[in-house]
Amino acid sequence: MIPQSSEVLLSRMRVGVIGAGSWSTAVHLPALAAADDVEIVIISSRERDTAERIGSLFSVAQTTTDWRDVTDAGLDAIVVSSPPNAHEEQVVAALRSGAHTLCEKPMALTSAGAQAMLEASVAAERGLLVGFGWPFSALFARAKQALDADRIGSIEHVEVRLHANVRELLTGTAELDWQQGGIRSEQSTYRDPAVSGGGALTTTLSHGLGMLSWLTGQSLDRVFATPGRNADPLDLHLAVAGELADGAGVAISCASTSARSPGVGWQLALVGSAGELLLDFAERTLRIDGARAEVIRLSEDEAANRPESPTRALIEVARGGEVPAGASGRLGALVVATTEAIAESMRTRVPVVVDRHGLPASGW
Repeated sequence: MIPQSSEVLLSRMRVGVIGAGSWSTAVHLPALAAADDVEIVIISSRERDTAERIGSLFSVAQTTTDWRDVTDAGLDAIVVSSPPNAHEEQVVAALRSGAHTLCEKPMALTSAGAQAMLEASVAAERGLLVGFGWPFSALFARAKQALDADRIGSIEHVEVRLHANVRELLTGTAELDWQQGGIRSEQSTYRDPAVSGGGALTTTLSHGLGMLSWLTGQSLDRVFATPGRNADPLDLHLAVAGELADGAGVAISCASTSARSPGVGWQLALVGSAGELLLDFAERTLRIDGARAEVIRLSEDEAANRPESPTRALIEVARGGEVPAGASGRLGALVVATTEAIAESMRTRVPVVVDRHGLPASGW
C-alpha cells in the first residue's frame, strides 16, 4: 500500500494535467471531471489559446503555458500527457512535488529516462502509472485470469498480432481529430523520432509489448526485428521474433492500417504444455482449450477498450490503492527497454539481447 494522508481521503482530490492536448481532452480530462471527489485545479499546454479553450471546456480556472506551474501547485495527482521527449523531466518533477503520477506512453525515449522516473517514484513514495489501457478491457482480463489459473500449463509459444488505423497519422497525410473541442494531435508527436521515437514501434507495438509481458508475467529476453516494406521513412509495420525469459518462442507484429479500417484489432495465441488460449478482439471471443474447454464471447460493451481506465486508476492510487500491474511504471520501463532493443535490431538486422537495466525478468 502506498502511504497516503487521510487529508486526501476526506477532502476533494486536487489534480492537474501537463500537456492538455487531443488525448487529454478526449480521455484524461473527461475521466477526471466525472469523478465526484476530484477537482481539476490546473492544466498546461504550450499554446495559450489551446490551454484557455480546454480550460473553459472543462471549467478549469487556472491554465498555463508553463508546465512547472502544475508541479508547483501542491497537487495530489498529476497526469503527464505531453510529447514523449518531455516525459522524464516532467514526471520526475511531478513525483518530487508529492503527486501520484500517470505518464502517457511511450513512458520515455530511453531506458535511462524510465529508470530515473522509477527512482523518483520510490524516493517520493508516490505511485507511478503508465497509460496502458488495454489490460483493463474485460476480454484481456479474462485471458489473464485463465493464464494465472494455469489453464494451459507452461507457455511454450506466443503469437501477437496488432493493427491500428494510424497510417495517415504516421505518414503526415491527415491529422487525427479526437472530436473534443476541436483539438488535433500534433504530427511531430508521432513523426519526429527526436520527439517520440517515431513510427509504429512506439505508437502501436508498445501496446503489444506491454500486453505480452503483463499476460505472461515475463519479459522478452532477445529480439530480432524487421520493418515491413513502405515508402515512408518511418516504420509503419513491424514484425518481431523473440523469446521470453523462460525460453518460450514469440512472434509479435503490428500494422498501420488506413483511417477507413476498423480502429484497433488484436489476435493472440498462446500455446501451453496443457492447452492453448486464443483471443480475437474484433470477434470479442476468448477460447481456452485445455483440461476444461471454454469459449467466452462478450457483448460489444463488455469487450470495449477503456482508454480512460489508467486515469481512473490514478485516482484510486491517490486514494490509497495499489498501482495496477498492467499500468505500472515498471511495466512501462520494461517496454522502453524492449523497444530500444527492437530499434537496434531494425538498424543492424541482427538479434539483440534486451537490457532490462536492473528490472526483473518476471513478476509484472
